[in-house]
Amino acid sequence: MRLPRLAATALMLGLALAACKTTGEAKPATLPEAAAVQPPGPGVSAEHARFAGIWQGTWGESLDGKLAVTRVGPDGSVDAIYAWGDNPGRFRGGHNFVKGKIEGETLTLERFGSGADISYEMQPDGWLKGHYHRPGHGNRAEAEATGRFDRISGPEA
Repeated sequence: MRLPRLAATALMLGLALAACKTTGEAKPATLPEAAAVQPPGPGVSAEHARFAGIWQGTWGESLDGKLAVTRVGPDGSVDAIYAWGDNPGRFRGGHNFVKGKIEGETLTLERFGSGADISYEMQPDGWLKGHYHRPGHGNRAEAEATGRFDRISGPEA
């Protein structure tokens, strides 16, 4: 009788560990099917047009992120989709349709409902340095991160 109980305990422990492993793994950021990039029109400056495309990177050391700049207007206005991956034990990944504005070398997205401000600064060699800041309030701590984002597709990828 002792052997079946030991086998059952080992099986339960194995299943519990397997469940922990599969639920604890980070999942990458995913963009919706609507993430089609429109080529910038003739009235869009080259400085603004270079932001168009799909960008992928990492916030801090581990949080996967994507930015699809789907439309750039002649005035620097932007339609985009911001996506983030899972952070196990903290939050699930997702995406938001957002608007933004390019001024100089920086694309700034409209403030998120969470109060987060996100901007991307074009680097001389063509990658984006992302800046994330969410002020603390209530029982939620302030959050700050930077990241490197490289274009993975788009008009000039």
